[in-house]
Amino acid sequence: MALKVLGESRQIRSNKKHETDKAINHAVISRTNATLFDMAFSLAQDGKNFAWSEKNFKPDSLINHCKELVKIDSGREAFMDMYKEFKSIADIELFLEEENNDSIARSLALCKRFNFNLTSIKAAVQLISSFVDPSAKIVLTTAHKSKGQEWDKVTLCDDFNDAIQREKRNGNGTKHEWNLLYVALTRAKKELSLLDSIKLLLGVLTTEENLELSIEQH
Repeated sequence: MALKVLGESRQIRSNKKHETDKAINHAVISRTNATLFDMAFSLAQDGKNFAWSEKNFKPDSLINHCKELVKIDSGREAFMDMYKEFKSIADIELFLEEENNDSIARSLALCKRFNFNLTSIKAAVQLISSFVDPSAKIVLTTAHKSKGQEWDKVTLCDDFNDAIQREKRNGNGTKHEWNLLYVALTRAKKELSLLDSIKLLLGVLTTEENLELSIEQH
């Protein structure tokens, strides 16, 4: 289905050179950094190291964004210019329905997860930072940053559907979002793992004999 939307006739193909690979590496690919951060926190809670694709990730900057959101949630005026127009968290949520702003979305998701408790937010960011390991076999990346790369196993997060549906609601074309999904789908050399939401979005996937399709039931 993704290929049809993009006007492509190609099938999803595996890379034959994987036969010589000595170690299995696994990428978790999301549409947004907000979802990726949530995955990073879950892995850190489980005591698992991971490589972080977002080389410009700055914990202090993230915490500063969260501080602004905590102010707004408590009815105080924000200091950063990008937040001054918002009078409530509801205003920010409406904004994110129409605009794709990863910095705000990621920070808001983090604040909601910890009920806008700044102490808990700081502890979560510190925990994530302590498990980042560039040599880890688990790689967290967005579809944007996955371009040109391949991994033995790829797991897709379920936020691709959210992005496609948002563009539809806003009356925008969805080809860009389908293209990102196509990029993510074709990063797997051996195994592609999909949640039910992605499986339903795609319909039936055609695969080559050397690409194992693993469907996780949730």
